[in-house]
Amino acid sequence: MADTRTLKLSLLADVNKFLAGMDKADKGTKTFKDRIGGYSKAMAKSFAVAGAAAGAYAIKLGVDGVKAAVEDELSQKKLATALKNTTGATDDQIKATEDYIKKQQLSFGIADTKLRPALANLARATGDITEAQKLNNLAIDISAATGRDLEGVSLALGKAYGGNFTALKKLGIPLDENIVKTKDFDGLTKQLTDTFGGSAKANTETFAGQLAILQQYFGKFKRTLAQS
Repeated sequence: MADTRTLKLSLLADVNKFLAGMDKADKGTKTFKDRIGGYSKAMAKSFAVAGAAAGAYAIKLGVDGVKAAVEDELSQKKLATALKNTTGATDDQIKATEDYIKKQQLSFGIADTKLRPALANLARATGDITEAQKLNNLAIDISAATGRDLEGVSLALGKAYGGNFTALKKLGIPLDENIVKTKDFDGLTKQLTDTFGGSAKANTETFAGQLAILQQYFGKFKRTLAQS
């Protein structure tokens, strides 16, 4: 978003230069012919500057897109490896998982490079793609409600799946002591769902949430541009 603001400011500055140039040309000439010549020179100079600004932005957009595409590819490979090693996932299952990642990314405004590590953590903990996605959805809600990092929440949920609820308590998440004592994971997920369910969706209805979603769409545009 900072890049967009920079471009807008640059273009606004160029427009001001163009108008100032026209005014200068108008005051410095007397005949209609001279005015036209003055306007033309001012316009040419202004559009040259604007073109340079737009060109510089396009180059930066391309560089950022390449960097994002490289990071995206790396995170995809890491997730695919984790799914194959821990759940025995097929290529079709991995593709379906990427579709799931994309849906969550654009629905909630969360970078796919943050969603994949979280899902990989839960896949390692559960050994099951369906269960990992279910818990990842819960982790997204908890993260949205508490402001805690998604990967940290996913690690804590993964530990809770294995019977260790301490990590969740350290995140400041209140837990029913009876659930903790009995290590009732189903009871835990019900409590967490009752407490945090729908938080990510609610966040998308805020201005900040809408901007986050817009950022993800723009990020995908930059990666597509770099890959084309």
